[in-house]
Amino acid sequence: VAIYYIVANNINTRQKIMRLVAVIIGVGAFISLFGLIQYLGGIPHPYWHPPNFLASTYVNHNHFAGYLEMCMPLAIGLLFANIEKERKVLVGFLAILMLVAFVFSMSRGAWISFLLSLLVMGILISRKKLLRKRIWVPIFCAVIIAFILTQFNIEPVIGRARTITEGAGVDTIRLKIWQGAVNLIKAYPLTGSGPGTFVHVLPKYQPVLPPNIRPVYAHNDYLHFTAELGLFILPLIIWLIAATLGKGIEVYNNTQSSFKRAVALGATVGVISIVFHSFVDFNLHVTANAILFSVLVGIITALKTS
Repeated sequence: VAIYYIVANNINTRQKIMRLVAVIIGVGAFISLFGLIQYLGGIPHPYWHPPNFLASTYVNHNHFAGYLEMCMPLAIGLLFANIEKERKVLVGFLAILMLVAFVFSMSRGAWISFLLSLLVMGILISRKKLLRKRIWVPIFCAVIIAFILTQFNIEPVIGRARTITEGAGVDTIRLKIWQGAVNLIKAYPLTGSGPGTFVHVLPKYQPVLPPNIRPVYAHNDYLHFTAELGLFILPLIIWLIAATLGKGIEVYNNTQSSFKRAVALGATVGVISIVFHSFVDFNLHVTANAILFSVLVGIITALKTS
């Protein structure tokens, strides 16, 4: 109902994009609400790992957070579009819902990546002076979020955040996996070991790990893709990221449509966030997250400045 309320009945280019954006935000908000109900004990979640980190429909909390960090910027971007106040209030509520669930995901990589992407968003917004008439938006949202968080036990969040400042942001096992991936790249620099072979070939090149640890992914998408496909994949990855972000910023800077500007801002920042997060995780090897990433790239590519 919320998704349908956001979109209009007329089917044109703007409405097609709006419907797609609404579905993305709606799905992110739904799994956030579902996850919060689980977190509060309303629904059992025996598949969560670790069991006290909010993961919603995911097993891994990092991937749940990765999905949200691509959804939330779209919702935040729409707050700067010239849309009806009722829709803007609804979008703001959904953004707050996602952000609360995102906080309790306990994903340090996602937290840092999202903060870095918000810094980029802040720079872009300041260049367009979009906050001049909407300064109340971040203030109001911050107050609401702070109030909501006070209703939860935030000690686990504080403890998790403290591990970053105390130097425990990257565990030693992950560092060893990265070292093994680098060794694998050195062994197959041009062709890679082959798609889907990482889990089978890595044990030959990785440092000694605990006997119960058998890495399936490199916990770094760039190392993983390079290990399986060779060094020639790196220029393609760099080009894809640069072309996507360049197009998004171009539309944001040059379009006269506040709606296109908002969507370009949100989609671009969402891509930036997952690009950062992919240095310490494998979100782009998780089907739902990879699809959403592709959809964001497609939205940016489809937008025109006119």
